[in-house]
Amino acid sequence: MLTKDDLEQIRGVVRAEIEPIHSEIGHIHSEMGQVHSEIGQIHSEMDQVHSEISQVRSEIGRVRDGLRAEIAEFVENSINPQFEELRREIQFVRSHMITRFDLEDRLADFRLSLKGAV
Repeated sequence: MLTKDDLEQIRGVVRAEIEPIHSEIGHIHSEMGQVHSEIGQIHSEMDQVHSEISQVRSEIGRVRDGLRAEIAEFVENSINPQFEELRREIQFVRSHMITRFDLEDRLADFRLSLKGAV
């Protein structure tokens, strides 16, 4: 049977073994608190980055819309009038163009008129 002294010795040995472990656990707990704090800071920084990305995306959207408007205005004011002018010129040429069929008809009419005049 164990005596009171034996129990005290066992407790002393166990305390001697446990106290450094307990101290190490406390140190780990303290470091975990620091890690947790750093994670919170990183999370905050990530929120800031996301906010900045959203602002950049919005700015890109505004620039894209502005470019679209400028391109549309350029097309409307510069390119479309040139196409209209080309269309008018083509229409003019077509309206004054004589086809082979027209020439053959005129030639046949001319031959008939010559035969009738002789």
